[in-house]
Amino acid sequence: METAAGGLRELLKLPAVTQIGMVVPDLEEAIECYRNSFFPGPFERIEDFQRLGYEQAYYRGEPENYNCAFAFFQMGSMEVEIIQPLSGRTIYHDFLNAGRLGLHHLGFDVYGDLDERVRVCAAAGIGVLQSGRGPDRVFAYLDTEKIGGVIFELLQRGGPRKMRGQ
Repeated sequence: METAAGGLRELLKLPAVTQIGMVVPDLEEAIECYRNSFFPGPFERIEDFQRLGYEQAYYRGEPENYNCAFAFFQMGSMEVEIIQPLSGRTIYHDFLNAGRLGLHHLGFDVYGDLDERVRVCAAAGIGVLQSGRGPDRVFAYLDTEKIGGVIFELLQRGGPRKMRGQ
């Protein structure tokens, strides 16, 4: 594959990273670790995937009914998302089952046609690992780990999350 990590950014016309995604086996333990060691909060918890506004979910192209617990916090202008997979097939389970923990993906809030970006990736040999859709939002995790060492997530949600109280 000719596409290198830097070329992927140009290919997709990616903006700056707006989210860092972490995958953990225990959300509460991770929150306490971050609270005590790095960041006092606040943490916004969401205990149900569908509460994020996505009605359809796909795992490696197949419809999947999965659930995860999430915590979000702001670190400067960067959103940090902590994910604990709970049920169903997900790339988060795959990550943990491979003995990995921590940094999982970099998220990019994109504007315009996310589906067109996915088509561009497919033409370059980069598939979608997991995706979801809602009435006003879409996400797609791209199979970019083999290129740059981390998964890229394209997010179309009207901009970075605004934490309560901001």
